[in-house]
Amino acid sequence: KMKFNYPESEIWCCTLSESFISHKPEFYFPHKYGGIHIEDYNEIIRRIARENQCKLIDLYNMKMPYDSIDGSHPNKSGMKTIAASVCYAMADERGRTFLALDRKENQIGMLLGGKYRLQELLGNEGIAKVYLAMGPANKKYEVKSVRKNDISHKVVTDAILSEVELLKRLEHPRIRKAVDVFNDETYIYIVLEYVEGTNLEYLAVDSGGILPVEKVIRYAVQIAEALQYMHSLQPPMIHRDIQPRNIFVDVNDDIKLVDFEIAMEYNPNREDIHILTTKGYAPPEQYAGRTTPKSDIFALGMVMHQLLTGVNPTEPPYEIKPIRRYNSDYSKELERMIEKCTRPNSHNRYQSAKELLDDLNDYKNLPKPKGLFEKLFRRK
Repeated sequence: KMKFNYPESEIWCCTLSESFISHKPEFYFPHKYGGIHIEDYNEIIRRIARENQCKLIDLYNMKMPYDSIDGSHPNKSGMKTIAASVCYAMADERGRTFLALDRKENQIGMLLGGKYRLQELLGNEGIAKVYLAMGPANKKYEVKSVRKNDISHKVVTDAILSEVELLKRLEHPRIRKAVDVFNDETYIYIVLEYVEGTNLEYLAVDSGGILPVEKVIRYAVQIAEALQYMHSLQPPMIHRDIQPRNIFVDVNDDIKLVDFEIAMEYNPNREDIHILTTKGYAPPEQYAGRTTPKSDIFALGMVMHQLLTGVNPTEPPYEIKPIRRYNSDYSKELERMIEKCTRPNSHNRYQSAKELLDDLNDYKNLPKPKGLFEKLFRRK
């Protein structure tokens, strides 16, 4: 009928492909459907395509299973998979590069370790693709997939695997948990606790760049609790990259520390093996390869300053001023606390996350500074 109605048209046919049901991880499309093998149907489709000089998209041989509602009809995610497969098949080599739809890179439908089904591509995070996965008991997980060919240096590979090993040791409600890791010839897969929400960077942007004082204090208390836990381990663990994008806020308005790629165990008798920093949040000693737990306190102070002033320390002129110069309604006690966090000399900062946490919980009643810092903050 299509040939008759549209004699000049180019007709494309698709074979049937396998499917899965994300909310039923135990289900997978059977090779036999209605008593007939799926390939028996596909052979008929291929024959009809040849006889009528139609183009063929062999979805079955492309091995790209799609997410379905009932094992047959695709859901929204499944439609995206099928659309990507069709675009890949129809595009020429130049178009294929432009569309970036190489079927080998689309891992939706893959089952990791017999437990975690990759359900939806959430986006990219550096060189990693981030997927939503469904695991046992229909529990959601986040999976980072890193192709080894995209890793330019062994340092990066070591950092990825080190992140997993460090996270496996951590048990704290304010730290995202690493659940599993799979390492094959081509990819590294990291299975992480799924956190529904957004990071502090996006949250601040949505709020015009500045958050209310009480909200900033609430987040800072929770971050300090996580740092107190990490710094009290033996040996202590340093995050080294506290910044808004690495602080996730869930649907309950609670935070989770994420991204431990450059975290390290603290050894006071050893310099940092790799000097890795984020400009604006890292203190001077981190650039010198002498990171300490007090380096995380500096970074937390910079985050608080940014959330209260809207000034991004990663952008020129790369300097910060006391918060009351931006908003005179802020209390002197709050200003002094942030100033103490961000002093260049680590010996003059808070000496522990516990000390900072105590002040955060009672910041309105902090004692007045003495000596040099009294002169610095005397201004009304």
